[in-house]
Amino acid sequence: MPTVALHPSRAVWLGLLLLAIFVVSALHAWVSPASAATSPKTKLTALHAGISYQGGQGTMPVWTDIRVSITRNGEAVLTKAALPTAVSKSFYKAPLLQVFDFDDDAEPEVMIDVATIGGDCCKRSVIYHHTATGYDSTVVDWGTATYTLKNVVGGVGPEFVTTDPRLPEAFKSKATGPLRILQFDHGALSDVTAKAKALVTRDARKQKRAWKKAHGASARAPLAAYVVDLIRLRKPAVAKAAIRTAAKKKQLAGASASSFAKSLDTRAVRFGYFKRAMLG
Repeated sequence: MPTVALHPSRAVWLGLLLLAIFVVSALHAWVSPASAATSPKTKLTALHAGISYQGGQGTMPVWTDIRVSITRNGEAVLTKAALPTAVSKSFYKAPLLQVFDFDDDAEPEVMIDVATIGGDCCKRSVIYHHTATGYDSTVVDWGTATYTLKNVVGGVGPEFVTTDPRLPEAFKSKATGPLRILQFDHGALSDVTAKAKALVTRDARKQKRAWKKAHGASARAPLAAYVVDLIRLRKPAVAKAAIRTAAKKKQLAGASASSFAKSLDTRAVRFGYFKRAMLG
């Protein structure tokens, strides 16, 4: 059997190398369990959801008696449970069911969209989220706006990227309301628009263009949306200057710059854009 002779210096280096490998391996074996204990991987809940309904035929279809069933980790938690009254019917469009983990807690939420008509137009959603006792529901009224689901502020779950029709409606306008980004977290929606600075900046430019193109009192709605975006971008001086400019152009329906700013402050706080008055 052939033998390999090692030079003395090589033997020393080989011994040191083997010792280093042993020390590193032993250290890894000692550290790994502690790291796993402090940073466990959360297993996503196995969830299956389905909906049932009646109707949906004819030239003016309406889907009624909408019910939801949810099975969590193989256990039926909801079985053909009736949806809340506000979302119990859908007009012209069939109910849409989607499943997302909105709040990154490994417990997927179940969302159902319906279409409404009349004074309640046009879209609502109900979101079911898991609790210690089962599933609770949260109804969201989108009004005449719609939404897209995008991850724009970080985390795993998406946010609702939409606009707010309440502000233009306050001026009896059909203009597009200010950008609104909502985050769902354990049954509650919170406004996180200010965290998406790039999107707010883009919306501010759009609203400014709409304001510049408008004439007379019709400029109030895009101006208000532009001002809301500017406050979110921490530019109150620019916002106040825009209101003064609109007053000089007689775009405030007879209101002064200060009274318009005060009224917008009140609405902005009520709608949840600001926590306190920012224009007064």
